[in-house]
Amino acid sequence: MSGRSVWLAIVVACAAGCRAEVARAQVSLSDDIIAAAQAKNETEKRHHSSLGRSLGTAESPYRRKPGSTDINLGGAPPRRAVLPRLARLRTSTSAFSPPPQEPGRYEQGVAPSIERLPLPLRRGPSHNSEEDLAAYDEEGPPDGLTLDASIRRLIDVNRDLRVKALELPQAEADILTAGLRENPLVFYGTDDIAYGSYSPARSGEVEHGISLVLPIDYTGKRRRRVELAKKEQCVLRAQYQDAVRVAIDGLYTAYVDALVARQAIRAAEDSLRLIDELLKAHAAVASPTEKEREELDDLTVERDVTEMAVEDTYERYGKARQQLADLLELAPEEAESLELRGKILVPSPKPPPLDELIAMAKERRPDVVAHRIGVDRARAEWSQEKSERLSDAYFLYSPMNYLDRSQSQERSVNTWGAGVFVSVPLFNRNQGNVRRAEINVIQSQIEADVAEDRAVGEVRHAYKDLEHSLGDLERFEKATLPAIRRKRDRAQRRLNSGEIHPEDFLKVERETTSLVRFYRDTLTRQRRNMLKLNTAVGLRILP
Repeated sequence: MSGRSVWLAIVVACAAGCRAEVARAQVSLSDDIIAAAQAKNETEKRHHSSLGRSLGTAESPYRRKPGSTDINLGGAPPRRAVLPRLARLRTSTSAFSPPPQEPGRYEQGVAPSIERLPLPLRRGPSHNSEEDLAAYDEEGPPDGLTLDASIRRLIDVNRDLRVKALELPQAEADILTAGLRENPLVFYGTDDIAYGSYSPARSGEVEHGISLVLPIDYTGKRRRRVELAKKEQCVLRAQYQDAVRVAIDGLYTAYVDALVARQAIRAAEDSLRLIDELLKAHAAVASPTEKEREELDDLTVERDVTEMAVEDTYERYGKARQQLADLLELAPEEAESLELRGKILVPSPKPPPLDELIAMAKERRPDVVAHRIGVDRARAEWSQEKSERLSDAYFLYSPMNYLDRSQSQERSVNTWGAGVFVSVPLFNRNQGNVRRAEINVIQSQIEADVAEDRAVGEVRHAYKDLEHSLGDLERFEKATLPAIRRKRDRAQRRLNSGEIHPEDFLKVERETTSLVRFYRDTLTRQRRNMLKLNTAVGLRILP
């Protein structure tokens, strides 16, 4: 009881007009409340582990929230995430030579097949379907899966995005939690119960009291907690949008890969038909010479290799469709029957100037927006930490304090009391957390600047790559393809007139095959660069 007497003296000095016997239990209870509240705050600030996210907990799946202080200096530094650049193919004469054979590296299969030379693809009124068929760039069935439909399905059903989307309703719940007020406390106590009983000769009284303890947030902690939770929600919303942007970029790659694989099938099958035509012409010869029989054997070998290439392209197309189906959460049977409706070569409007694209990325790109909001979040956390410098005050009110003197045969008394309990911030004024939050504002601003510079660099690279691929494509269609077509047509006429043998014609076809592939690769590179520019800016600018 000596400890209680000390607390009794302190409360008497702070709360004038309150009876010491009543305030004694109230002070002890209030002290326990403050200690528990401080312990709760410290626990909430240590919810991040240096090992990263703990599976099964309610922690965010995002690596780091912009504007927060969850940086781990002991771990590996985050690697700069940049968009993979599409290397510009060389335009020198040596670039047309087929590369050395490597296992599994041939686009058309186990061996390079012979391809027909497509007509130059022109944009504008002269563009027709026959030219598309010549380049094997078919659009696909009318009920096929388009790129826009793929994007909508990705956002709706992709489980990784669904997991991250659930962070948004959790942020709503955090706002609700931050706005909750502390519950009042009701305290009942009985004191001074004698061992035995009181009597007129041994006077005394039994005290029965009911007290109400009401916490008072006079520094605005609740308001600042709500502001911080709202900023946190804005950051999470921008982070989710950036997760969608990155997922769509992966979908771009998978979708174009599937279109390229489908185009490779058309090219390989056309090569097989070309060799079959030559074989049919040789088989029609009634009495072939020894030279013609050798040519027939060569064509037979060429056909077998090309047929294996066709089978390999079908396998590659199946794998590309399966990768796309995995992103879209399609069942295995749906992946087998998946058909695409889209083309590699699409009408492309001229993109806006580079300065406008950079301004769009700074304003609209989700990761840049997330870091910009993160600076506001850091300021809100700084303000919230400053509000924690003073603990809540506690208002104590005892509506009834009954002094039972019936055993002493005296008149019982019913009293009331009130008081205020305030912590005096002589030592702990949350100085460390305030300083940490202040530094975090500077840190978050630096991160925001880095994110903006990174976005600007990615836009510049994507724009430059798009210009290069477009220039290569125009050069192909204006000069290179017509020249090589004239060369091939001359070889065709000489073959029909008997001036050259089929083997010589096949040699010309082989020489043009690498150029045909290079042209198709340029088309693919142009399509990928268009989509990469969309990802770099964060908007769907090009189709």
